[in-house]
Amino acid sequence: MAKMGMVPTAGETASSRGRMEGDRKPVVGGSLGVAYLIGDIRMAGVGTITHIEGQRMTGFGHPMMQVGSTDLPIVDARVITVRSSRNISVKMAATGDVIGQLTGDYQASVVGRYDRRSKLVPFNVRVRAAERGVDRLFEMQAAPMPVLLPLIVASGLSSALSQALPHALPYMYRIGVKWEVEEGYSGAYEDVTVTHGQSGNTLLRDALTPLILLLGNPFQDLRLKSLDISLDVVPQRRVAELRAVSVAVDEVRAGEELHLKAYLRPFGQDDAVVEKISIKI
Repeated sequence: MAKMGMVPTAGETASSRGRMEGDRKPVVGGSLGVAYLIGDIRMAGVGTITHIEGQRMTGFGHPMMQVGSTDLPIVDARVITVRSSRNISVKMAATGDVIGQLTGDYQASVVGRYDRRSKLVPFNVRVRAAERGVDRLFEMQAAPMPVLLPLIVASGLSSALSQALPHALPYMYRIGVKWEVEEGYSGAYEDVTVTHGQSGNTLLRDALTPLILLLGNPFQDLRLKSLDISLDVVPQRRVAELRAVSVAVDEVRAGEELHLKAYLRPFGQDDAVVEKISIKI
């Protein structure tokens, strides 16, 4: 988020997870909440409503990210206190129900409407670690903007992981990603990855890669309809060094089966082993 001029902060405040429709009337000078993620984990920015005219509004008096047209939910918000700092002061706020849609983010202000709603993307994360007795499901809804969606998903995934497994130990994970897009396509992705130290960057990268490739493909603009990510902790660090891969043919056509030999040196062993792998092309 830093490259976009944003400094994320975590606040020890309660957030409403109930109704998706708010009925409290916004007022000039009141709090303006702009949500990126809603549900078990919330991520939102809070500023000030500058002007209201009918169902239209302007706010902040400055840009949020200055990205132009936006599709972000406006949520009810109230500021609890301000945490002062010489570097950057932070408003500690609680956010509530959806009350509108932020439609623009420009140099002078953000703009939106109270008679519109964003079509949010259902986003679920399941974290399981059998040996620790952990099985947590986090149900969320993400703002649908393709340019921001990988960042939003990364933040939600990171928060879910830190809540489910707060000890930040190096683990081996089995990753499962399932998605569906509005254009009718769906798909799934599986991988195994190992985290090193307390950093989860490798895990986030491997889980988000299919989403980034999907939304950034050069062939068709796609709108995500739903996203489910599962993270299962593998008790043993079953890893091996990949020494070489050999293939018996020079060409393969669609529909054919490709037979590979993978030469591996398992962790803690000196002798290499050969795994035979068949892939349907």
